[in-house]
Amino acid sequence: MFLEKLSNDIGIFELALKSPNIIWASDEFLLIFALNKNDKALSLNDIRNLLLEEYQETFDIKIQALIKDNEKFNHIFKIKNKENSENREIFLKMEIKKDELNVPKSIIGVVKDVTSDMKIKKELSRSEEMYKAIYENSPFGISLTDSFTKVIYEANQKYWDILGIDIIDGTKNIWSSFTHPDDLQEDLKNWDRMNKGETDGYIMNKRYFRPDGSIVWVEMHIIPIVLNGEKTNRHICIIHDITEKMNAAEEFRHSSIHDCLTGIYNRRFFNDEFKRQFEEKIYPISLILGDVNGLKFYNDTYGHLEADKELIRIAKRINEFLNEKHNCSRIGGDEFAIILNGYTEEKLKELTYNLEDYVNQVDNDINSKSLTISFGYSIQRSRTDSFDDLFKEAESFMYSKKYYNKNSGKSNSISLIMNTLFEKSEREKNHSERVGEICEKIALKMGYSEQMVNKIRTAGCFHDIGKMSIDKNILNKPSKLSQSEWDIIKLHTIKSAKILENSVEYKNISEIVLYHHERFDGSGYPNGLKGNEIPIESRIISVADSFDAMTRLRLYREAIIEKDAIEEISKCSGTQFDPEIVEIFTQLCNDNN
Repeated sequence: MFLEKLSNDIGIFELALKSPNIIWASDEFLLIFALNKNDKALSLNDIRNLLLEEYQETFDIKIQALIKDNEKFNHIFKIKNKENSENREIFLKMEIKKDELNVPKSIIGVVKDVTSDMKIKKELSRSEEMYKAIYENSPFGISLTDSFTKVIYEANQKYWDILGIDIIDGTKNIWSSFTHPDDLQEDLKNWDRMNKGETDGYIMNKRYFRPDGSIVWVEMHIIPIVLNGEKTNRHICIIHDITEKMNAAEEFRHSSIHDCLTGIYNRRFFNDEFKRQFEEKIYPISLILGDVNGLKFYNDTYGHLEADKELIRIAKRINEFLNEKHNCSRIGGDEFAIILNGYTEEKLKELTYNLEDYVNQVDNDINSKSLTISFGYSIQRSRTDSFDDLFKEAESFMYSKKYYNKNSGKSNSISLIMNTLFEKSEREKNHSERVGEICEKIALKMGYSEQMVNKIRTAGCFHDIGKMSIDKNILNKPSKLSQSEWDIIKLHTIKSAKILENSVEYKNISEIVLYHHERFDGSGYPNGLKGNEIPIESRIISVADSFDAMTRLRLYREAIIEKDAIEEISKCSGTQFDPEIVEIFTQLCNDNN
């Protein structure tokens, strides 16, 4: 029975039970041991001597156990080949052969040269160890997952480390249970296509929830397992932690469309958003533009850090009002813009004015350092109205309000500038404010529009702004000025004009301020203009300025009463002052009395 189980290429031999002689041996046996049966009688000792020395004791022990106790003899030994002295490995198996009466008769042995098999086995073992090392030490998380139940059957430690999961024996983890909901549908869609055979796996970036509530981004590769050309219900999932990369990309993306100072959107986002809405044929698109009042003066007075704080505050106030309904962008140093859609012009106008009121809610304290902002709006009246069309319209409306609107920012920026520039002389500050009020009253009496009235009032407030550069000892001198001091004072109109000319907000009133000391007969300064050559606004300021100067106490003279001041102005009608304006001013004073 034993022999029937052997293959033809296996060596067979039989030993005498009571002697070490080999009764017979197959050619394969002799070939394996490189023996020649014609040389001499072969014995068990011949086999033993061919074994490497370190195996001989084991051989003796196993033979004795076989003969004495009928223990099985199965072992692998190393032998030397007599022809080339190459160490080889053999598998040797022996057992007791019995006769018909079950009496031990001899020993039957089988030998097989397993040198090649052992090499293959060792190579396989090394390969398995190598792949196991790669699997366990891989910088990638690797798991074996059921393609239908989503259960993770096996995974390396790196996989669980990436997911932040502590594995407990018997725990069945289903990957969909900790996939971020925003990525789950795309993942399931790809999963379904793979299971239907529409795709050979897939790659995607996705997020997992960790047990501690944090989120990890991974680059995931899904590879179906194919055996013998057939797909199995298993697949390999390989994940790589890309959280830092994704966070860096998100930070870059965020910074690319957000203003680094205020945190709101920037010009790039603003342009892209308008383009997107325009191309998607959203209609009508509306635009609100805002420009901070007096930012340059504020910077010069309080410094950039304080100005930055104000810009941050204004941006925050705008967002508070919008309440995330719309996107506000900072599109320039002092400019803000909002894109809207779905508004009628009436609703847009209401929103713009309410927004301005909300943002400009500041302390009524005249010394408040809060900046204000002016807004303008525009709306598409045709689907073809371009970005430039809307921008120019909103900008024009904004600046018309900004420059001359008395209520723009509740005059806070004007008060701020006056407080700062005339801190040298409280008298000059108060004088400028009163001149602005008188100019406003004259302009109203002359029937000018609200915009024109506010323009003249603003120019009156700033008519002496150039005196900021004059030494306060000259400004506050208790006696009459010397000729050289008077020459310095006369330069204030030019300096005032230059200051306003360099301001985007007030450059349009610079010429008015420049000529407010010109006389109607041409004897004034700085250019000796006369009559209608002098801007009407400058002629109004001239009357208001002279009246206030005469009726207020000066360090070097007493004030005169208003009646006498009016008479003095009337005497100078046609020489110093415009007769028409003198007549209107006189009527105004009489009406008030």
